Amino acid sequence: MNSTLPSRIRAFIGDQLRAWQLLLIFVVLIAIVVAMAPAKLGLTLYGFGKIVGGLYVGLWGDRLIFPYARPHEVSGIERSSACYRRAIIVGLCALASALIP
Repeated sequence: MNSTLPSRIRAFIGDQLRAWQLLLIFVVLIAIVVAMAPAKLGLTLYGFGKIVGGLYVGLWGDRLIFPYARPHEVSGIERSSACYRRAIIVGLCALASALIP
């Protein structure tokens, strides 16, 4: 049982950080905004960082709400519906985060 525990932990962390690139971009951009003072460049980076954060939240929101209807796990018309559903949820989360002042 102990030999499977590290592989299960790695699998869990790997699953949780599936979109780690988006999270990394978000964290780096927020850090840059904190370090920088120029208003226009900082505001642009801040806006981009908010959108990337919204994309990350949208992806995980879809995964939490629909754990058994992920696009890669279903086939046929269900796959198409799952892809459209995920795109709509992620897109709306990005739009909502862009509208936050």
